[in-house]
Amino acid sequence: MRLLRIGLAQINPTVGDLEANIARIRAFIERARGLGVDLLAFPEMCVPGYPPEDLLLKPAFIQGCIDRTRDLASDSQGMTVVVGTLERDGDLYNSAAILHDGRWVGTARKRYLPNYGVFDENRYFMPERKSVVFARGGTVFGVNVCEDIWLSSLSEEQVVKLRLTRTYKGHCQYFSGRLRHFRNMSACGATRGFWFAISSPANWSYTMPRALKTGRYVLDVNAVDGWGR
Repeated sequence: MRLLRIGLAQINPTVGDLEANIARIRAFIERARGLGVDLLAFPEMCVPGYPPEDLLLKPAFIQGCIDRTRDLASDSQGMTVVVGTLERDGDLYNSAAILHDGRWVGTARKRYLPNYGVFDENRYFMPERKSVVFARGGTVFGVNVCEDIWLSSLSEEQVVKLRLTRTYKGHCQYFSGRLRHFRNMSACGATRGFWFAISSPANWSYTMPRALKTGRYVLDVNAVDGWGR
């Protein structure tokens, strides 16, 4: 069985600087391609930067973020890229775009929106109400965005969800196997590292139990240097 090489691109995006963030993402995609990475994951909202706050009240900023993410799809030739971005589907969503072999093939939307302390995501976003899983060849994986990993029910729902609600072209509509991986994306500060990192003891207390309870690998990709301010 062929191994799936996974890369975690823990970058430092700048809030509001779409051009610089996209350039940084493209540079890491090329670096990962040179290392033979099959699937590369970026942090939560790395295209707009986190937290974008009242920039999300500007329609031109939202559309610019979406357009640049779609343009980024062509950079995913021969690999799969998971990138944190914005998505407009009637309402606005904090999403992870799944780019595969030159196309935007689907999204995983954040379900649990924090609204305490410095967090006010309920002001800007709608929460997703369903879980999705994705197939890449013979591997099925789920994507949780930041605090979604805190809720064990969401991870367990993905484990038992065998019917794919998002598929890649050329793959079957249904998958009869089991979920192999979770991917968690966060915009919180983290220890620097490319392949695998735990951002803090608090985050470890959530990711490790998910791995132990579900028997699946959990990969945690974070932004570095806080919120890029």
